[in-house]
Amino acid sequence: MEFISTQAVDRFFSYLDAQINLQIAKYNLANNDTIYKIEEGRYNLGTTSKDKLLQVELQLLRSKQSVAQANLDLQTNRLRLRTFLGLNEESDFEFVLPESTPQFDISLEKALESAKNNRSDYIAFERRKVEAEKEIAQARGQRFRADLTASFGANNNAVDYGGIYVNPDNQQRANIQLDIPILDWGRNKSRMKTALANKQLNDYVIAQDEVNFEQEVITLVRQMEVIRLQVEIAKASDKVAQERYIVAQNRYLIGKIDITNLNIALTEKDDAKRSYVNALRAFWKAYYDLRRLTLYDFSNNQLLYNPDLE
Repeated sequence: MEFISTQAVDRFFSYLDAQINLQIAKYNLANNDTIYKIEEGRYNLGTTSKDKLLQVELQLLRSKQSVAQANLDLQTNRLRLRTFLGLNEESDFEFVLPESTPQFDISLEKALESAKNNRSDYIAFERRKVEAEKEIAQARGQRFRADLTASFGANNNAVDYGGIYVNPDNQQRANIQLDIPILDWGRNKSRMKTALANKQLNDYVIAQDEVNFEQEVITLVRQMEVIRLQVEIAKASDKVAQERYIVAQNRYLIGKIDITNLNIALTEKDDAKRSYVNALRAFWKAYYDLRRLTLYDFSNNQLLYNPDLE
């Protein structure tokens, strides 16, 4: 379930990225169209140069191209999302940016304990250790081996199958065979060494897998706080960049700054919005990855499954 949730997060934010990119492209197209008309009027009045007018016109053409590409990206991601959710082609939707994130504290000790107690991976480590011990026990048990074989036979004839086993003839035979290896040319010793070497290798691999298992949880727990801080910074940066662009736009309209500085403010506005969306994506992906690795819901302090039903 948590793995599916992680996939859903990826599909959700991929579509949200395309949706926001289209909104940005349309907004920039409208603004660049207005700016072009203003710059064209200034050029006709002789207050601006042909170079600046062409620069604005080029920006307008790029905005139109961005809107077309954003539309295509949105349609592609809509199709992927519909396929993932099993929706028909007539279904349409518009996503809202999930700005509210759950607030909770994560104890590293609690996360590791939950991962060890709840994940089947950790039980698999113990099973692999027992299997390695079993192979050594088998090799040790075969060091002193003797085979005892016994057989018995009797002759008879009859007109049907059942009569064969009634009053067999006197010709009977019994064999008893005892096989004890006197010299095995070091085979048992080699078998024992092989089992011990396999156990040592298995212990090393298991120890490395345990370290990787714990390291994945530790890294994710430490990343969560950093990602949460990045979300707050990106949110504030997005707000500042939006306000800065409005100020720059107003200053451009009254001729206080040129088109180059306005374009810089525009680029920073768009980059700040995309950075905020990417920070939210990273948070929600890490959130569900942590739930998947520990099978524990830290926001509600409860297991993600009922152990009595498992």
